[in-house]
Amino acid sequence: MKDKMNRREFLEKVSLLGIGAIGAASLLNACGKKEESASQGSGQAAKADPCADLTGLTADEKQLRVTFQYVAESPYPDKLCDNCGFWVAPEGGAACGGCKVIKGPIHPKGHCTSWVAMPPS
Repeated sequence: MKDKMNRREFLEKVSLLGIGAIGAASLLNACGKKEESASQGSGQAAKADPCADLTGLTADEKQLRVTFQYVAESPYPDKLCDNCGFWVAPEGGAACGGCKVIKGPIHPKGHCTSWVAMPPS
């Protein structure tokens, strides 16, 4: 019986392990995308939130919003976008502001994981 593995066998097994890990990660990522697209919504959900229009954003910019777990309604009453150090106030009476970290329209009562307290003025 052969106890030692040669270099070729080792590389084959490591390659298969890597391919399997990439496949599993892709599958898990795809499962999460379905829920995200449902939560981003189209139709009534998009109409209800004036800041939900993400047209003009690249896929990377949209992914960054997901990475920072941006939501239009903050689960933390004291940590809102409009009292964050990265908040960019809306101009011209617009309902949505902006953010120095993530692109696109930002709801003033939203929240993401990059929230930081505003520096004292």
